[in-house]
Amino acid sequence: MPATRSQTIPAASRRTIGAALGLVLVVAAAPFLRPASAAQPTTDAATASVETTPAGASVPTVDPAVWVNPQDPTKSLILAANSTDGLAVYDMTGAKTVQAGVTAPPKPPALGAVTGVDSRNGVTLGTSALSVATAVGDGLVHFYSIDPANGKLANDTSTATGIVPDWHQGKISAVCMYQSPVSHNTFAFVMSADGEMEQLQLVDNAGKINVQTVRGYHTTPTTAAWDVTANPGSAIGGCVADDETQTLYVSEKTAGIWKFGAEPGDPMTGTLIDTPTGATPAGHLSPKTLGLALVRTGAGAGYLLASSPDAVGGPLADSFMVYDRAAGNAYIRSFHVAAGTIDNCTQTDGIDAAAGNLGTGFASGVFVCQDQHNTGGKAAPQNYKLVPLEQIVDPAGPAVTTTTIISAPPVTTPTTAPGQVVPNRSGYWMVGSDGRVFNFGEAKSFGDATLVAGAQAVDLEPTPSGNGYWVVDDFGHVFAKGDARAYGDVDKSLLSPASGEVVTSISSTKSGNGYWVFTTMGRVIPFGDATFLGDMTKTKLNGPVLDSIPSASGNGYYMVASDGGIFTFGDAAYKGSMGDKKLNAPVQSLVPDADGSGYWLVASDGGIFAFDAPFKGSMGAIKLNKPVTGMVRFGNGYLMVATDGGIFSFSDKKFQGSLGDNPPAKPITSVAVLDVPPSGLI
Repeated sequence: MPATRSQTIPAASRRTIGAALGLVLVVAAAPFLRPASAAQPTTDAATASVETTPAGASVPTVDPAVWVNPQDPTKSLILAANSTDGLAVYDMTGAKTVQAGVTAPPKPPALGAVTGVDSRNGVTLGTSALSVATAVGDGLVHFYSIDPANGKLANDTSTATGIVPDWHQGKISAVCMYQSPVSHNTFAFVMSADGEMEQLQLVDNAGKINVQTVRGYHTTPTTAAWDVTANPGSAIGGCVADDETQTLYVSEKTAGIWKFGAEPGDPMTGTLIDTPTGATPAGHLSPKTLGLALVRTGAGAGYLLASSPDAVGGPLADSFMVYDRAAGNAYIRSFHVAAGTIDNCTQTDGIDAAAGNLGTGFASGVFVCQDQHNTGGKAAPQNYKLVPLEQIVDPAGPAVTTTTIISAPPVTTPTTAPGQVVPNRSGYWMVGSDGRVFNFGEAKSFGDATLVAGAQAVDLEPTPSGNGYWVVDDFGHVFAKGDARAYGDVDKSLLSPASGEVVTSISSTKSGNGYWVFTTMGRVIPFGDATFLGDMTKTKLNGPVLDSIPSASGNGYYMVASDGGIFTFGDAAYKGSMGDKKLNAPVQSLVPDADGSGYWLVASDGGIFAFDAPFKGSMGAIKLNKPVTGMVRFGNGYLMVATDGGIFSFSDKKFQGSLGDNPPAKPITSVAVLDVPPSGLI
């Protein structure tokens, strides 16, 4: 199994901070009253470049959801809740695709009208992961799997005519999905117009999808209903969940936008992040806030969007609001979708958005708005408008919000005498196949990975600060610990079970704001700010890829296969391989040397193969208790780990300990090194 490598990060540039500089305290005002600055579009009028095929006559369109195809984002889809026309599916040109058993108009009372839809990729149920859409309406919940290869939907609801959850009052009419970075479970938040809400966990039922209520009303045992409305007679507009920040946003038409924790154990009380202009304190919204959407541009960065259309002719008629996704949700701007070659968006209910290259016309992403009054007036068939994302927000993300210093209690900062060299922190971690993490030296434990049944932890990768790490299992679940941020799990529909393809390793980007996940077939799956530079999926390999590592610049990566074959991408430099040589034991890991000009390979018998890198010694001629499973750079040399936790160091650095005399219950699969400056000097 692979090993994770260390990243030596030079101390960031620092300047002396005077004792008078201290904690920054934010002015005590509602967070939405503090504007966020960013290089946003300079006009409040965006224009659509695509519109969808209209719905049927007198059929209300309600809620769109952008499903981003994980295999080819240019083949993404717009899923739409079109009430009595059922669930509609459009491609990125706006054309409607009819899918048997899915998009035909529902036949009451069996299915009822469809009024809400959302989707997620990488939904793990049992041992499989799917792309899933959830559609609701008339009190029923439906689940559809989506095949990324052809964009086809299939009804995977445990009850084909729809699930009726344990419910208190009203009818379920809106939905948003959430994937927990903590448990890796997937949930659906379902709501009725009068404000009742429940959190449902998606569960496997003989290969179909069922639900169990984890927050909100239960009859067994009896649990109080979850009512998110604050104003008597008020109604819910929409919702959206932020998986990474574990946050749920809900719009209440007359009260504003609520923010809740999204985990099942979080309180059922929320905080208003913005209010109508007539409220106290006055916010930015109209008295009619409806659809919500989230745009993710980076780790914790991006935008929250809201449709707040006001009455026809009102001061905020047909308005959309933009907020910073970061903590505080600072208000940024408002905009309209105006008439151009395509008519404007009017009295919009549902919205959605997604960043990324979604194909022609949407190279930065797309914003989708429901248009209640399509061309031809109020009675005209309704549809959805697609707007290039860069017209409404800066795709690079909001600028950092500035704050005002109103108090400055003294703080102390690390200082060094002139010429004094502060040694890096030194240590290492091991991870076992059961997800247990063992730490040595100055490497701290930030917790173990809790695996699903049948999964094995295969790799551990430290963050650039050394104050956290990611653990990945062979199913592609990524567990973020310490200051590591979760950027997503592998969608198992991308993998080839027939070929025995599994995840083998994970590598961080230089910034720590993303990572690459690698598989036995040499597949590369980027997350966050990681860039796809190519992979080996179209090449027949002589042996599985077992390890990966980025180049020193972070603008490339290496892969190594068990036969010693080396595959380089980006600026990773090829220096030779063992792919054409007969080996005594399979190669396990590749480790670049200190200056990045060469690399070492290690085999499971401890044999070392050096390519433009200094040979420091090997274990190839020594009988081992257990095979070597990985290697990392350590000081001026390298350090190997065996499956029993035995450490073999060929380095000028101090030995920090091993598990060789007390082997763990499950085999060690990976080792990672801590070699970064003290926390206060990074």
